[in-house]
Amino acid sequence: MCISHRPAISMIVGVSSGQFVEAGMLGRNGVVGSDAALDGPDALNTAIAQVESSGVMIDAAVLKGLARESESLRLALVHQGRALYAQTQQVVACNDP
Repeated sequence: MCISHRPAISMIVGVSSGQFVEAGMLGRNGVVGSDAALDGPDALNTAIAQVESSGVMIDAAVLKGLARESESLRLALVHQGRALYAQTQQVVACNDP
């Protein structure tokens, strides 16, 4: 997990042609891999920092344990995931030919 302090993390997905598509972007207070703390898979896509920045990392198992103990943290992670999901839907809608 990494929490970025500056907006600059692209979430990309590889496609069969070998190219990558940006599926979303995280900014300040974004959490890469928040689904792993909510019993999801370890990674759904790849995160790439677009500008030099700093962040905080935490082991997924530790964050998962903290999310079990804290409803407010768990809800924050759920909201983070929903926001990224909504952004991904917008990307798809805007790129539909």
